[in-house]
Amino acid sequence: MAITTSHLGKNDRLYRFGGEEFVLLIPEMSEQDEFIQNLRMTIKKELTTPDGKEITVSFGVAPWVPGTTTDTWLQRADEALYLAKQQGRDCAIFSKE
Repeated sequence: MAITTSHLGKNDRLYRFGGEEFVLLIPEMSEQDEFIQNLRMTIKKELTTPDGKEITVSFGVAPWVPGTTTDTWLQRADEALYLAKQQGRDCAIFSKE
């Protein structure tokens, strides 16, 4: 988590949300795609499996939409993550609002 948190802003929050899943809350972001791709590549560069092999890093990204409940917001992020995994992993999928 230190690799990720060193690239976050002071108001951003990272939470573990399952075995290998995390929720990253970023209150304000203008360049979402660029930030996510840079974060993904940083994690890949810094981490390997215990036997030294490259890891995959997949993101499901769901912007907050006014009027959304926490459950539906997390569901959109989860669906985007599953799409990333179905597409071969190692990518970021942005949910449709």
